[in-house]
Amino acid sequence: MPDNMPEDALELMELNEYDLVILDLNIPGIDGIEVLKTLRHTKKELKVLILSARNEVEDKVSGLDAGANDYLSKPFDFNELAARIRNLLRWSFTQTESVIV
Repeated sequence: MPDNMPEDALELMELNEYDLVILDLNIPGIDGIEVLKTLRHTKKELKVLILSARNEVEDKVSGLDAGANDYLSKPFDFNELAARIRNLLRWSFTQTESVIV
């Protein structure tokens, strides 16, 4: 992984609109929880799903308390990941429709 990849990803998230971000906490050279806090500060409506090998209860609580909408531990079942993504996006679109009406 290039040294500047985490910073490039953060810059892309600042410049573009995304419905959902899947965030791994084990990012080389940068703390994933700090990335999450930065995202929450700048993109409050962004849905964030943490996908991480950190599977202790304390890790999950820390990620959710830092602002993640969901947390899935590795290894994971792809069908479960897809269902969680659908759920987060469904909630996102429901919220948007409520605001428009």
